[in-house]
Amino acid sequence: MRVIDHRQFAHARNSQQPRSWRRIVTISVVTVFLTVAIVNIVLWALYRDRVLPNYYVGATPVNGLHYDELDTKITAQGVLLPTMSLQAENGRSVGFSPAKSGITPDIPATIAALKAARPVLPMMSMLTKHTVPLKVTVDDAVFTKVAVDMQKIFAKEPIGNHVVYKDGTFKAAGPEVGYALDVTGFKTSLTRAVERGETPARVPLTTLPAPVSSADVNPQVQQLQRQLEAAITVVSSGKTTKASKAEIGSWYVAEGNSMNASRERIAQYVTSTAKTDGITPANTDDAVTAITYALTKNQTLNFRLIASGTTPLYRYCVAQRGLDDSVLAALKLKLAATYGDTRGWNDKGRIGFVYSEAGCQLRVWLAAPSAMTSFGSICDDYYSCTVFPNVIINNDRWVGATDPWNAQHLNIEEYDAMVINHESGHWLGFDHVTCPGAGLPAPVMQQQSVNLGGCTFNAWPLTSEASAAAR
Repeated sequence: MRVIDHRQFAHARNSQQPRSWRRIVTISVVTVFLTVAIVNIVLWALYRDRVLPNYYVGATPVNGLHYDELDTKITAQGVLLPTMSLQAENGRSVGFSPAKSGITPDIPATIAALKAARPVLPMMSMLTKHTVPLKVTVDDAVFTKVAVDMQKIFAKEPIGNHVVYKDGTFKAAGPEVGYALDVTGFKTSLTRAVERGETPARVPLTTLPAPVSSADVNPQVQQLQRQLEAAITVVSSGKTTKASKAEIGSWYVAEGNSMNASRERIAQYVTSTAKTDGITPANTDDAVTAITYALTKNQTLNFRLIASGTTPLYRYCVAQRGLDDSVLAALKLKLAATYGDTRGWNDKGRIGFVYSEAGCQLRVWLAAPSAMTSFGSICDDYYSCTVFPNVIINNDRWVGATDPWNAQHLNIEEYDAMVINHESGHWLGFDHVTCPGAGLPAPVMQQQSVNLGGCTFNAWPLTSEASAAAR
């Protein structure tokens, strides 16, 4: 019987184990190597003329695209040059189209950059994100023109002591720095943002120092505060809407070291109010003019919006004779406030007056006394008159009223409204009337400047007069 030496057997078995593990490790390494090689060969074959996975041009994924498709599939769709937002450090922001600023993608250079960024082992592209900046060219002539427009948008002049509207009130504020666009920096910043696909893009600004100012703006503040208290009411479709202090304050924009009411903002308010009331007004511009006038004069205004399609709708314009054109601005303001006033000839919206230079039916003149008789024998150098289709207001009466009116210590604003309404009444076809009774308001068609006949001064058509005009 053979005796087995267990120690020898164990030694023999142990001597075989290292060779087995080495074989396993070798096989594993070879397998991994072959797998990597095969995967890379396959990827190389599949993506020989295509962009590898996980590749971006700026912020745009381009993985799998054929190099020849970059131009047609991406550039043509505006993907590489999307509309972006330009944001400046002073808080101003504006939409911007790089494609309109002379910036053009350089596709051949971008393709070359994509190819140069390919790793030796294509498989590596699947492990991490790879970003290649978009290569661009800039047409300096086009860019310079765009930069000029951007300078206007982002410019802010330095200012000394000035007025601001804040927390529902006008206040005096101290000097502030200004800003100017850094054109060179803007080109660099914009180009870099386009290359990286970043939006928004930063707009670099140059700070302009604030001037030393000792101007006292408190008088403007006080004047604007009074305007903020103005009673502005818009009437349409039987609805009455009074502008709040906050709404009135929102109409003002900075101009120099003070603030002025913006026609555009007032128009937005009027349009919004009319829309709420369910009408499209025909006299929006007149409403804006009247509101502007009421604010500057610190007057109460009840303005009636006239719905489009109202019949009759009379178009009026202004002119001067024997004076100069500087007088027309005030005339236009007063006419808009008078014709649109709820106490006027509009009779609850059944008649409309709209300022229009084209197709003017009613021309309102402001004339020097010496020029009055040039309109016709019915006119003289003291009173105002009407010679159809002209309403002629004597400038001396416009600025100084008449002795009977002044003797009652009545204001010139009411007199001007009275003479507009009286002469416009003639234009509408009404003759003079007499006082209906002692102590009653005079009809507007009464010759109040000549003889009240026991009535009291009145600048506005009586209800019976306005109703007759509408009929």
